[in-house]
Formats: sequence, structure tokens, C-alpha cells
Amino acid sequence: MLPELSNPLQMLTWLSTFGLVLALWCVVVLVWRQRGDERRARVVARLAEGREHPEGARRLSLWHGGEQASTIVPGIPGAPGLRARLERVGVAAGWSAPASTVALAVLLVAAGVGLALVFLSARVVPGYVGFAAVVAVFWWATHRRILARDSLFERQLVDALDLSSRALRAGHPLSSAFQILAQEIPAPVGAVFAEILQSQAMGMGLEQALERAAGRTKSSDMKLFSAALSIHLRAGGNLADVMATLAGVIRERMRLNRRFRSLVAQTEFSKRILIVLPFLLLGILSAISPSYTSALYDTTAGLMMLTVAGAGVLLGWFVMSRMSVRTA
Repeated sequence: MLPELSNPLQMLTWLSTFGLVLALWCVVVLVWRQRGDERRARVVARLAEGREHPEGARRLSLWHGGEQASTIVPGIPGAPGLRARLERVGVAAGWSAPASTVALAVLLVAAGVGLALVFLSARVVPGYVGFAAVVAVFWWATHRRILARDSLFERQLVDALDLSSRALRAGHPLSSAFQILAQEIPAPVGAVFAEILQSQAMGMGLEQALERAAGRTKSSDMKLFSAALSIHLRAGGNLADVMATLAGVIRERMRLNRRFRSLVAQTEFSKRILIVLPFLLLGILSAISPSYTSALYDTTAGLMMLTVAGAGVLLGWFVMSRMSVRTA
């Protein structure tokens, strides 16, 4: 009657059901991603001509001054691997340890918690729940830390651009302005400009150092600053005005971002309530009347229902997240 570890048939049935639901959920996600990739491919096809160039580059044709102008743009690099994505997450979250070490430690802790729950309850389901709970809590904490650092990065970058604009108007060269930013602005922005200066000291060009620093951060404002400064280094102009204009653009984008968050706040709140409510009610019912919910844990049909319900919650979270982004 109980789906113990010694009953391989019931465990196989439960695992098969879980795999089927997970496969269906993955199919929905893959179809969604494929549709987005197709839309992006159509946009790229409209901008670029069909002729390919070495290393994936394309010829981009635009109209300028009543005439058609063409230029060669580099190809888009392929999707980064798992290790590269972990390193980006580690940089964005400000981890002091390597990202691979942190991920391995989290997996070991989650596995230990899962095994402890399995031995204490003599069931496999609490082990899966414990493992998933540890990973989910760590991912939530990391996501919150990244959001906090991104917000701090935006505010510091505006102050850094204003400070560099004043330094340039006072007669300081660009390298001296970057040195002031590295000394006066704390991390994470100060560390970025310190990295740029270190790369220049090792013989790297300023454009390459800016591109490398912008690529290591998730900030679109830093990428905009890198592109604007690279264009200025090639075309010339008043760099102090460029810095001041960029600071104004970033301030306006931050104002629009605050309005965006207020518009999607209701959707985000509803999403969190709908996700937490099933688990909260199940926990309350299990604590008040264990015999009422024991059928969900002690029978194969109950385990299948829990699996389907969990997959439905994950699918609902994914759909509502996409809806909130598209609505804004």
C-alpha cells in the first residue's frame, strides 16, 4: 500500500508519471522559445543581406544621406555554455568564490538535505521536496542579490558619469577621470573602472577594455556607455557632453523602469500568491489533519496528483512571468 523504497513497481510508476509531466512541460517551454527565436531570426533577416561573410559576419545595408551605405558587422556569438553562464551569475551576484565552487556546494547541501529527509521519513517524495527547496531558496536569494546589485550599479553609474564629466571639464584626461572613478566610487562600479585601468596597464586597448568590462556585466547602461565611448574615440567630439548626456539618458530610463515596475506589480503579486497558496494550504491541512492528506503521500494515485499539480504550478509561474514581461 505504501510506496516504500522496497516496492520497485510503484516507484517505477511514479517516476514514469513524473518524467511524462516533466517532458510535456519541457515541450511547452521549447515551443515557446522556438517561436521567439523565429521572430528574432526574421528581424535579423530584414536588416541584413543574405550573403554570409567569414566568421559569421554579415553585410548590413542602410540608407544614409539619400544613398545606400553598407558595412560588415561581426556575427553573433553562439550561446554560452553552462560554465560561462555560471560565471556570469557569479559576477552579477558578487560572489567571492568561483561560481562552479558555489554551485557544487549548493548541490551537495541539497543532496544531503534530501537524503536526510528520505531516511527520516522512509519515503522518496520528501527527499525530492527537500532537494528542490534548497535549490529554490538559493536561487531566490541569488536572484534578489543580483537585483539589488543591478539597482546599485545603475545609481552608481549615473554618479560616475557626472563625476567623470566634471573631471573632463576641469581638464583631466580620460585615464585620470577613470582613476578618480576607481578610487572614489565603491564597488561594483568602482571595481569595473579599476578593471578597465588594469587591462590598459597590461597593454590592452581602451576599446577592447571597455568591451570586455561591459561584457562581464549584465547592465545595458554599461554596454551603452562602452558603445558611446568607442564611437567618440573614433569620431571625436566633446567627451564631457557625451558623459552628461548619457547620465541624463540613464536617469530617464530609471524613471521609466520605476513606472514599469508599478505597472506589473499587480501581476507579480498575483503570481506569488497563486504559487504559494497551494503549498501553504497543503501544509496547513497536513498539520491539522494528517489522515485527511495521507492519501496524497501513501498511494500511487496521490503521488501522481502531487506530481501533476507541481508541474502545473511551474507552468503557471512560467506563463505569468512571460505575461507580465509582454504586458509591460
